[in-house]
Amino acid sequence: MQPASNADTDRGLVYAFTLDGRGGGRAVPPADLPAATRAARDGSGPPLWLHVDRTAAAVGIWLDEAGIPPQAAEALLAEETRPRADRFGDGLVINLRGLNLNPGMDAFDLVSVRAWTAPGITLTTRRYRIMAARGMAEALAAGADGPLDAGGVIAQLADRLMTRLRVEIDRLEDEIDQLEDEALDAAAVGGTSARNAHRPVGIRRARARLAELRRETIALRRYMAPQREALSRLATLDPSPFGHADRLELRETADQLTRMVEDLDAIRDRTLLAQGEWEARIAERTDRTVYLLTILSAVMLPLGFITGLLGVNVGGIPGADHPGAFAILCAALAILVAIQLWLFRRLRWI
Repeated sequence: MQPASNADTDRGLVYAFTLDGRGGGRAVPPADLPAATRAARDGSGPPLWLHVDRTAAAVGIWLDEAGIPPQAAEALLAEETRPRADRFGDGLVINLRGLNLNPGMDAFDLVSVRAWTAPGITLTTRRYRIMAARGMAEALAAGADGPLDAGGVIAQLADRLMTRLRVEIDRLEDEIDQLEDEALDAAAVGGTSARNAHRPVGIRRARARLAELRRETIALRRYMAPQREALSRLATLDPSPFGHADRLELRETADQLTRMVEDLDAIRDRTLLAQGEWEARIAERTDRTVYLLTILSAVMLPLGFITGLLGVNVGGIPGADHPGAFAILCAALAILVAIQLWLFRRLRWI
C-alpha cells in the first residue's frame, strides 16, 4: 500500500487507488490524479477511489477534482451528521457510522465516514482514522478482496463497518449473559450468604456494568437504525450507480443491520430485566436484615424490661441481699429467651 506523502496528507489526501475490476488496485501518485479523475469520470479510465481527511484546510482541492456539487460538498464536510443516503445530481451522498477503534478513544463514540459516489468515482472523507477504509486499501494494494468498481467501494466499506459492529454486539451479548447468570446464581444461593458475598461480580459492580451496557446499547442503536434505512435505500435505488453484485451486498448488509438492531433492542430489554433481578436481591437482603433486627428487638424487649425494673435505685429490690440472686436471674433470663425462641419458631417467624 502506497500512503500519501506528508505534503499530500497536509492537503487532505490519505489514499488514492484506481480499481482493476478484479479486487486489486493501483495507488495513484498525486501528480497523476487530475488525469485519472477525468478518465474515471468520463469512463475512459478505470474507476477511482479517493479517501481524504475532511479536517485538512485544502481538502476542497480533492472535492473539486472529483466534480462534487457545492451542496454535496457541504454535506461531506458538515460537523454533525446522521446516517443518510441522498441523491445529488448524478451522484449520491452517503453517511455511515462505525466503531472508533483509534487508540485511547471510546469505541462507542462512533466515527463518521462520508462518501460521494458517482459513475466511475467514489470519494470518502474522514476525521479520525477509519480502520475499515484502511483494511480496504490494504486489500487493494495486495491485489485481492478489494472493491471491483466505484460502487463496490461503498458496498464493501459498509460491510467492513458492520463486521466490526457485529463483533462488538456479540461481546455485549456475552456480557449480559454473564450478568444474568450472576443474578440467577445470587437468587439461588441467597442474597446474604457468605458465598454470594465473595462473588467476582458484586451487586454494586453488576449494577454499574448494567448501566454502562445500556449506555453503549443506546449509543449504537442511535445510529444503527437510520444506517439500516440508508443502506436499504441504496440497495433499491433506481437508477442506481451500483452493479447487481454491489446491490446484493448492500441488501445483505442492511439485513445484517436489521438483525443487529433487533439484538440491541433485546440487549437493552435484558439489561432492564437483569437490573430488576439485582434490585430484587438488594431489597431481599435489606428486608432480611430488617427482619433479623426486628426479631432481635423482640427477644431483647422483655429482657430489657426485667433488667431495667431490677436496676431501679429504690429499696425493696428482691434478692439484693441473696448471694445467689444474680445467678438465679441469669438462669431465668436464659429460660425466657429459650421460651421466646421456641414460640417464634412455633409461629414460623424464624
